[in-house]
Amino acid sequence: MIRQYERVRKGILHLVLNSLNLSVCPYCNRQYIFGTDNNRKVGAQFDHFYSKSKYPYLALSFYNLIPCCPTCNKAKGEECIEINPYIEGFENNGKLMVDSPLNCILRNADWEVKFKADDRCKTNIQAFALDELYKKHKDYAHEIVLKSVAYQKGYYNDLKISFRNIGITDETIERILWGNYLDNSQLSRRPLSKMTLDIINQFLNLDDCDDI
Repeated sequence: MIRQYERVRKGILHLVLNSLNLSVCPYCNRQYIFGTDNNRKVGAQFDHFYSKSKYPYLALSFYNLIPCCPTCNKAKGEECIEINPYIEGFENNGKLMVDSPLNCILRNADWEVKFKADDRCKTNIQAFALDELYKKHKDYAHEIVLKSVAYQKGYYNDLKISFRNIGITDETIERILWGNYLDNSQLSRRPLSKMTLDIINQFLNLDDCDDI
């Protein structure tokens, strides 16, 4: 099996990606990993969760091959991380949040998007530089915050009624209004869905939303 990875990558791995029905990088949840032309020209890369150099006999194990975006594959290299996407996700042990909700709403400069995570999640966050990368998504986070405030104040109710009147399901209405999937089981279908859900939940738990 040693040194056979390139042959398998070109001939088989696009089938693995298609069978997983995975649209977004499971490491960062920031980029699409759609494939085309049998994955030879455009498609996901495959990270070896356990590196080929240290574990050569795992080089062709499908459970060791994580489809991911080129950015994450390059960033990780041969670093060891704790969270394997085939087994688990960040869930509630790693959350994205706005560190100063009021400054964000008032459009002051002094706020950031940051992670609140346990030690196991931090190994992934550091390996893929997720803390630094998600700080670049402040504009998107700001939109989610404003939508959260509008939702709390009931501005979405009329929109929901209008959509229901044309026969659209509540799940589809939520996706249209928020621009993303909000079910934990569907976070792999669209980029930044994890951040969207985490920030929405953060603002739902704020006690002073009615005073904003």
